[in-house]
Amino acid sequence: MSLWRHLRHGLRVLTNRAAADREVEEEAGHYFEELTVSFEAKGLSRDAAERAARMETGSSLALREQVRDAGWENWASGIIDDCRYAARRLGRSPGFAAAAILTLALGIGAAAAIFAVTDGVLLKPLPYPDAERLIALRHTAPGINIKDLRMSPSLYFTYREESRVFEEIAMWNGNRSTVTGLGDPEEVPTIFATHRFLNVLGVQPAMGRGFTEADAD
Repeated sequence: MSLWRHLRHGLRVLTNRAAADREVEEEAGHYFEELTVSFEAKGLSRDAAERAARMETGSSLALREQVRDAGWENWASGIIDDCRYAARRLGRSPGFAAAAILTLALGIGAAAAIFAVTDGVLLKPLPYPDAERLIALRHTAPGINIKDLRMSPSLYFTYREESRVFEEIAMWNGNRSTVTGLGDPEEVPTIFATHRFLNVLGVQPAMGRGFTEADAD
């Protein structure tokens, strides 16, 4: 059966359950008859062949359930029935329904927030060329209990002039500044960076030119 015919048959089962049950009944009967004939071909009488077929297939209800399990519409119908049952139960207990919906909403919201942070920080690559080659270099001083030691100019110049590991190196620090003009003042995020910062990121200014070493003086 092609995919389209399989889907169409499943939708017909879901929308017309009575006709689907009749089809299942007919298919189960046809299967039982074929099995009985096969036992008759082995030399059994009609009654013995029917008993053997019934022993192999089980009850008629079990046989019909086996036929239904062959299609995707069976589990889809089960999901629909479960949703209807849950809706009826929740409708009888509005307070419990509200608590369940609120708990579910909070759980989904928390999961979505965690995934968004994980995707943005760990999974989604940085929006720069060759982002996998970018690293952040940090220093610690565990002997004096400093977990994040700020980069000193002497260390920066040592890395820049002597390092044979990094292709480019730059130093930066985040800050916030107030921008004034014709309108109301606005606080915006800013950074202080050395002149090779844009080269490290592999980006070009949207307007004008990049920084040079002369601008660092």
